[in-house]
Amino acid sequence: GTSGGLADTVTGAALSADGRRLLLRTYVFGYLVELGDGGMEAAPDVSTRALPVAPETQGEAIAWDADGRGILTVGEGERPALNLLRCRD
Repeated sequence: GTSGGLADTVTGAALSADGRRLLLRTYVFGYLVELGDGGMEAAPDVSTRALPVAPETQGEAIAWDADGRGILTVGEGERPALNLLRCRD
């Protein structure tokens, strides 16, 4: 996992339906921010870890899938692939 600040420009973000987890996407990496019960007010004291996102040309977007158990990512370009990362927990 990682901690501390992000080393790249954030290009997309998505908050989970329960407000406890935040996804961040940069051009190269994806991150999961565990907010816990504090929601967005807990932002200064959160746990951040890198996600094993698919290699994409200039990552642009990230979102939770419909059931909140998967993460969708897409890069820039003509007809980019929509990638799915299934969550274990």
